[in-house]
Amino acid sequence: MLVACNQSDSKDIIEKDKMAAILTDIHLAESYSTLLKDSLHQSGERNLDSLNVLYQSILGHYNISLKAFNTSFEWYKKHPSELDSIYQKVITNYSIMEDSLSKLH
Repeated sequence: MLVACNQSDSKDIIEKDKMAAILTDIHLAESYSTLLKDSLHQSGERNLDSLNVLYQSILGHYNISLKAFNTSFEWYKKHPSELDSIYQKVITNYSIMEDSLSKLH
């Protein structure tokens, strides 16, 4: 779902909650990619081939094109208070995940 604000430059920007969910998944994928080892990648180094596949899967899950994501992210970078509120939600998402995982042990 795209947000339609009064500001003409934000009419096609991904809505904040959806952007927070996408960024939550993207940052998890980036962390995961550092755990993947093969003959070309050292431990702790991002596996860009795997990361590309993960990015495509995440964006597909949210039915968002790479162009739409990049356009939205650039818009949010120009509006730091909006980006900050998104990352507060990302942090909350991680806290919820952490709590859920700790209950499993």
